[in-house]
Amino acid sequence: MKHVRLPPSLRIIPSISLALVGFSAQAESIYLSCTTTSFSGVDFAKVYKQVPKNPQGQFLQDALMEYDLVNLLKDRADSWEVNLDEKTVSSPEGNSGPEFTDAKISSNKIEARVIAFGKSYVLDVNRISGKMIYTAYLPKDVMASWKSKHGGDLPFVWQWEKACTATKPKI
Repeated sequence: MKHVRLPPSLRIIPSISLALVGFSAQAESIYLSCTTTSFSGVDFAKVYKQVPKNPQGQFLQDALMEYDLVNLLKDRADSWEVNLDEKTVSSPEGNSGPEFTDAKISSNKIEARVIAFGKSYVLDVNRISGKMIYTAYLPKDVMASWKSKHGGDLPFVWQWEKACTATKPKI
């Protein structure tokens, strides 16, 4: 059998086709299933100068009506996708918070930061132990406004710790 040598202009076509196939492939992701192990919480009595009869109920009312802080009292998502190609971390769960972009991903750690909903958020995942720390920071103006109106101090840091395991992408 005689082999015909293709001209250089035709030899590049298979290379381009192979490169394009790589772009159409689905992004590689890690899927995490997590359980909350701790939450920094709020000492409802300390957020008021004069403690109301029902500090938790009063806080929920004030936090919802005046400051939109109620979402900080709910648990963070239990399922997460870490997209290794796009360097994003997000949850498919409804109302789960912001998507983290520009994540720093190494063989032993995932770190991501984002400013959303008027707050700063930081996500740290130890890829060896499976420990996730999800932190929200309140803006100083919100804390100052609360103190001037209610006399007590809101926590600056709201933190959830989770134990996570990697799961397969499909059920």
